[in-house]
Amino acid sequence: MTLPEQATRTTVGEVWRAVIDGSLGRDEAHRWAARWIEADDAEVLDRMVLSALQRLHGFDLVWTDLARTTVRHGGSEAYVHSASDIRQALTAWQDDCRSYDADPVGHIQRKKAAARAAVQGDR
Repeated sequence: MTLPEQATRTTVGEVWRAVIDGSLGRDEAHRWAARWIEADDAEVLDRMVLSALQRLHGFDLVWTDLARTTVRHGGSEAYVHSASDIRQALTAWQDDCRSYDADPVGHIQRKKAAARAAVQGDR
């Protein structure tokens, strides 16, 4: 796969599907997304594209210890995210895009409420 120069909803979807079908490695997707995620001056105006880039950037995370308490990018250890996780995450992201497009303010409010509930559940 030739990696796209721009990060749009279409191109992040293409890169994500290429990871799923195996035509693009997780490490390659990480490096592609890093151009925006790790750059100090990169501007991603579409928050749904930014969300996808953050996910793509992390699909190469591996566990570094048997207790599975520490992760890093890349390596030969077990991946943090299974192939099934990556497929499900694409579907969830596509659903989030539809939700955001239908009601951006409501979508953000729902995501914040879910995050607060998750944090409170961890206490």
